[in-house]
Amino acid sequence: MKLQIKIPQSTTQLFLPLYLHHPAVRYLVDHGIAFSGISKATQGFSIHRPKPDFHLALFTTAGAAQMTCQGERFELLPDSLLLTPADQSHRYAITSSQPWEFTWFHIAPTEHWRFIDIQRACLGKQMDIVFITNAIRGFVSEIFTILPQLDADQNERQRYVDSPDLHQSMSAFDIPEQSTGQLSMELSDCYGRLILNYLERELRTLLECDGNANRYHGTFEQLWKQVRSSLNQPWTLEDMASAANVSVPTFIRHIKEIYHCTPASFLQHLRLTYACRLLAESRLPISEIAQNTGYQSISSFAALFKKKFQLTPREYRNRFQYRNL
Repeated sequence: MKLQIKIPQSTTQLFLPLYLHHPAVRYLVDHGIAFSGISKATQGFSIHRPKPDFHLALFTTAGAAQMTCQGERFELLPDSLLLTPADQSHRYAITSSQPWEFTWFHIAPTEHWRFIDIQRACLGKQMDIVFITNAIRGFVSEIFTILPQLDADQNERQRYVDSPDLHQSMSAFDIPEQSTGQLSMELSDCYGRLILNYLERELRTLLECDGNANRYHGTFEQLWKQVRSSLNQPWTLEDMASAANVSVPTFIRHIKEIYHCTPASFLQHLRLTYACRLLAESRLPISEIAQNTGYQSISSFAALFKKKFQLTPREYRNRFQYRNL
């Protein structure tokens, strides 16, 4: 059976523009967010997917719908959260007379989401979807502010061929346009992290995941605060473990459990994210920015930067540096 989608014209939808070449977009995509948005579905709305290659998370905020997954039926009422596993057929449709309002995520079954180890759909109560929806609204608003400067992945853009214009969607959901692009890069990065972290917390709570690794959260956050204040220093694995007052093996193990990456990868992320800020907010020479972020070789810095952001440092500066500096 093929994918079946019925979306009445009266349905209003806002999609995260994950087809854009932007660091905050790249961050979400790299962490497995394949498709996401907010919908206000009207009578006749229904979707049937015979074998999706993603986990589906549905947060209902108003109205009601019904989901059938592998023969099980679930009532989606306000404040509910439903998570369905990848590769299992599901069908959902509105059942209420009023619009069904919900926030949704298609989550690729990547390493970051390995804790989603379920064989059947799981229905529970959401904690507070307002945090996620506010982060989505802020993310879209900041991205839209600098939209003329952004390129699109044309292959990925095809998935949005039937989606409404972004400005039109913003108007429908009362999302304001920002009057200035100042700090939009930094703010969109913050909103992207909020989206990912709030979503992960909701799903871990739903699945009652073991939180043993969380006892190191505070310690590691203090470590990263220290590292951010001295990114020009040659931080080694031993240095970071010592600053966190744990052994190297313990440090590596819990960094992977909490952040889903190696310590070196996380350190590189901090360095390059700060480099983005310096490129956009200062006139420092690129060679000096490389040194300030811990790279003695400008060629190594440029290569790593382009690999992460698909732009050279100079291209990034030309595109995103504030014009009133």
